[in-house]
Amino acid sequence: MKIAETVTVGAVDIGSNTVHLVIARTDGTEIEILEDQKEMARLGDDVSYQGEISPPKLELTMNLLKNYRQLSDNRNAHLVVTGTEPLRAARNSIKLVQRAREELGININVLSQPEEAILSFRGATFNINLPSHFVMADVGGGSTEIVVVNFHQIQSIIKLPVGSIKLRALCNAGDPLTQAQVHAAQFRLGEIFGAAQWPRLPLGPNFGIVAGGNAKAVTRLFNRGRRGDFLRSAELLGAVNLAMSKSSEQIAQEYNLVASRAQTFSTGALIIHAIMDKFKLNSMLVSRYGIREGLLLSYAHFHEGWRDSLAV
Repeated sequence: MKIAETVTVGAVDIGSNTVHLVIARTDGTEIEILEDQKEMARLGDDVSYQGEISPPKLELTMNLLKNYRQLSDNRNAHLVVTGTEPLRAARNSIKLVQRAREELGININVLSQPEEAILSFRGATFNINLPSHFVMADVGGGSTEIVVVNFHQIQSIIKLPVGSIKLRALCNAGDPLTQAQVHAAQFRLGEIFGAAQWPRLPLGPNFGIVAGGNAKAVTRLFNRGRRGDFLRSAELLGAVNLAMSKSSEQIAQEYNLVASRAQTFSTGALIIHAIMDKFKLNSMLVSRYGIREGLLLSYAHFHEGWRDSLAV
């Protein structure tokens, strides 16, 4: 990437689970977080079950963007807003894009899955010593992106049309989960993985990184939120068993999780487990960073050309 300049940026990701703002100062080698605010808007629920963003959720998102605009202005930060799977999939996402532009002067960049994958990759791998062969997965609420690296070069990007919220909808998940619903989720994952285009690897990845709130939530269940932890198969299956034994409300109270996150970590765990099984990984490192930090770094290096830099 180009040599970066020190910039202050407000990076917003409108995702399936959250509408999340990070304001930071970065020179491309360090990230100093100044503000970190998010709302569990759960746009993915509306899109998964109704195919569009409901009027209340649209108004909530507009109010959040207005607030994030003010917070960024207060910090003299350049605001950059992205939208991922809910805005790709919702029939009425153009309403949000138009209103944000006309009423708030905000341009929402609706990312393709490959663009989302590259931003997540840049954030998730930031300041990590990496081997020559590894895989990075970003497991969201509505989609999953996987980047495969061989000989220090990106070999392929796998786009999976499933995330933790969408998988709950596909298996008609209850609260608590039932064994039949877990089996249904695993069956649907088998179909989705079977339909995906997987690369032929000269050497299999020997290291894995996973980004996103689902992975962090599972880590909190077993490690009380320590960063830099590895997730293993037993812990992922343990998270699923927990979701079958207790309601999301009980789990949220016991483990200090947001209630809506307590509903989705188990299906997120199933997706991560399936990825580990596919690549024959014993564990995956949970990254402290993801798409927003990737956006911060990309803007520091490329400024207004940050989106052009995402072409692989």
